[in-house]
Amino acid sequence: MEDTVTDMRKTVERGSGPRAFWVLLQRTRASCADAEVHYLRGDMRSPARLELAADEAGAAACGGLVEVHRGKLPGLYELTLPAAVLADGAQEVFVSVRLPQAPAVVLEIDLVAYAPADGGELGLGGFRRSVRHEHLTSIFERVMRASVAALLNPESESR
Repeated sequence: MEDTVTDMRKTVERGSGPRAFWVLLQRTRASCADAEVHYLRGDMRSPARLELAADEAGAAACGGLVEVHRGKLPGLYELTLPAAVLADGAQEVFVSVRLPQAPAVVLEIDLVAYAPADGGELGLGGFRRSVRHEHLTSIFERVMRASVAALLNPESESR
């Protein structure tokens, strides 16, 4: 079997664990108990093995891996990472998930200081109002400058 790696990138708030991720793995005859999961945080020197917890039917335990639905969604697994993997102290985490005789899937997780899924305040809900206002104003100003520049010099867009 070719040892290719599929890469998936995620962004999550630091310290927001435990957290579940969906991972697409090539199905083999192996069970989730045969899977190997390793992780490397930006503040670590070498990867650590994540000991997988025994899974319950249909629900991944913390530190667990379970196939979501073998018949309807084959190959879609839920991996639940413990809080320590997503804790403060690092800006990124790499997680490798591998079933025997299948290519590895690597999750690249950016750990950020805001909630990226916060649609109400563009992920800035954790900041003071004045900081949010300043940040959003600077974004608006940059967008407006770029828009005006494009209107004044339309030939630059075709390059």
